[in-house]
Amino acid sequence: MYTPILVAGVSLALAGAASADTTLVTVTYADLSGNYASSSATTGTFSAFAVDAGLLHSSGDVSRVVSPVGTADFQPGFVSGADLSDFVLSMAVTHGTSTGTGAGTFTATDADGDTITGSLGGTWGLSGGFLAFVGTLSGVSINDNGTLDATFNGSNTGSWSMSGLPASPYNGAIVQLTANVAGFFAGDFSAAATGTTAQITIPLPPAAYTGLGMLGALSGLGRLRRRAGR
Repeated sequence: MYTPILVAGVSLALAGAASADTTLVTVTYADLSGNYASSSATTGTFSAFAVDAGLLHSSGDVSRVVSPVGTADFQPGFVSGADLSDFVLSMAVTHGTSTGTGAGTFTATDADGDTITGSLGGTWGLSGGFLAFVGTLSGVSINDNGTLDATFNGSNTGSWSMSGLPASPYNGAIVQLTANVAGFFAGDFSAAATGTTAQITIPLPPAAYTGLGMLGALSGLGRLRRRAGR
């Protein structure tokens, strides 16, 4: 199972930005397929989704970090299983030669179809030769769509109760790291090894997350670089 070291970087940065912040759920996925399709010289669509093909066998974990705590695990290649587990993210990108912005949505789906959905927005930059996105989440909801058991279930092991959380929508922060890409959106690409981590929190003003910066991204570059070099 992928060790969510990015969460530590994100947690540290958020703690410095807003000591009153309360994290409810963390979402971490590794070896996603990162893709970019340009629509002009400065715009396009970036997507990242779970796959089980070639060198990429996506894995992840989604954890409730307030009592009662629990973790839903998604084993490598989980998207090929018989259950409904999945992860997908898509955002519109506008960029220059070394910086850019992005806005879009994401959905994490558990084994029986429950979802965590929300909107995201933030900035793209280059960090250590990697495309790095750092942004905030808004309008996040946790939805008991499948069997109405109020439980977010992993495809491998583990689960956590969806009951007793504060009312949605929630906010949060997200870091997205993309490897094996030449240049800064210099051309279309597909199947680039991509990792993402997010923290879902009780709603706070967007300014509370500005302290995140690139700290969380930098904390995960070593891990992603090692995975990409396999």
